Amino acid sequence: DAQVRVRKPPIEDGDDEASWDIIRVHAVVLAASCEYLRGLWLGGFHETTEADMLADINDPKDLNAAKALVEVVYGGVAEVVTTEDLVRMFVLADWLQCAVARDAAL
Repeated sequence: DAQVRVRKPPIEDGDDEASWDIIRVHAVVLAASCEYLRGLWLGGFHETTEADMLADINDPKDLNAAKALVEVVYGGVAEVVTTEDLVRMFVLADWLQCAVARDAAL
């Protein structure tokens, strides 16, 4: 019922589905783990009125980090191949205020 969307390269201003890599998630799971998303999705902002709750990540280089973050939030073990992806996961987890993923990246 929610999506984490990572913009595909090249970065365009389009908002159609072809412009994004989509990771489908359960809003309640991510909101329980990530304070930023809890506030965004449950705080009465624009995103809460849409049929799907969205979390948009505009840097295409964050795709692997976003997938790893979701894996960790769901209780799995994320394999991060490069140091860059590990750093990106930490920064993304910090931005989303997702302690479980941030701690896993340390």
